[in-house]
Amino acid sequence: MNILSTIFNYIWFFIKLYGVSVLISLPIILFVYLFKFLFKKINKKKSFLISMFVTIYLVSLVIILGIYFIPTISIDFQYTFFEGLFFIILHLFRLIITNILIAGILLVFAFIISLFYDKFNKSKKEINFLPLLFSTSIACLILIIINIIFPKLIAMILFIIFV
Repeated sequence: MNILSTIFNYIWFFIKLYGVSVLISLPIILFVYLFKFLFKKINKKKSFLISMFVTIYLVSLVIILGIYFIPTISIDFQYTFFEGLFFIILHLFRLIITNILIAGILLVFAFIISLFYDKFNKSKKEINFLPLLFSTSIACLILIIINIIFPKLIAMILFIIFV
């Protein structure tokens, strides 16, 4: 009886973990639908790898700049104009370089999503929601399991961004 209860708890844990990964995958699917035109435009001229990396890089750069500079803009600066300009240029350059690392990490998960999406999608002409949801949730589940194994991973990425 005790072993059956333990097995049920593990099954219930993975069901809840998959539910969380489905919730995490919804914003990713939104970004896929919003920026598919950018990917298709770059993909006409460049390879799949380069167009995927450039799309991820540009989207994540806009998000990271928003996360980093919006709280900074609202703070009252006690600097001169040139000190503030130097501060912004220095941190902008640092975030552009840091985003290359973050885009590389996200590119790995984009490949996992692409792998599962190509396996489950029957129609190759348009983006279907259910195969995209399933493949994105599997990639998010892999990300959650990696985060359980390496719990300081997200803290290290945030440290790279903000320090």
